[in-house]
Amino acid sequence: MRCLEYLLLQGAEVVSMSYMAVGRDLGQTRGLFRNAFEHLSLGGVLAVGGAGNYGPQSRRALPKGKQIGLPKDIPCVLAVSGVDRGRKLLPFSSEGPCFWEGVRFFSDHPQADPLSKPDLCAFPTGYPVWNVTGSHRIRSGWEEISRAPEASLVMGPAGNSFSGPHAAGVAALVLSANPTINPWEVGQIISETARDLGPPGRDEKFGAGLIDAWAAVRAARERN
Repeated sequence: MRCLEYLLLQGAEVVSMSYMAVGRDLGQTRGLFRNAFEHLSLGGVLAVGGAGNYGPQSRRALPKGKQIGLPKDIPCVLAVSGVDRGRKLLPFSSEGPCFWEGVRFFSDHPQADPLSKPDLCAFPTGYPVWNVTGSHRIRSGWEEISRAPEASLVMGPAGNSFSGPHAAGVAALVLSANPTINPWEVGQIISETARDLGPPGRDEKFGAGLIDAWAAVRAARERN
């Protein structure tokens, strides 16, 4: 909660988050966090994050409806899944939907009317990453590009912790193109300009589709 307050006090407009609470019963605490993130949105901050790596083929697979956890299961938080360069969902990527039943004041998405998540998808791999010496071993399939005294630059790590920042970067571009729009309008613009994947329309694997930075910025410039 202090982190959210800090964001507001510092005048932040976008926050990228890589943490998620899964595999545990949070009870009514979910409502507390949802209320906090809705206040964050009203305060002018768009929260974005990876949808998680708990998909049906993940080594940490979770049941349907539990793969996307707090805070990415909150309606005003953009949850971003991951696709490969062929536009196919990666096996580890978490899928929706999410449920909000039994949570006081927030029982708006029961089993019969689930919350559609994820919201978008992006590329969760293909970026150079600094690997601090001793923190992670170089895994099979990783390529070491260069080495420094205390770290090595590698290609190969994958996960939706990369998808979230990718979408957050697009959100920042949208705001730079049109600083007058609010957080929910930013999310709306990115969703409306995304490239639809999978079945026509929004779905529980790709959300509204693959983010398109140029289309989103162009739409933001055209919005009054």
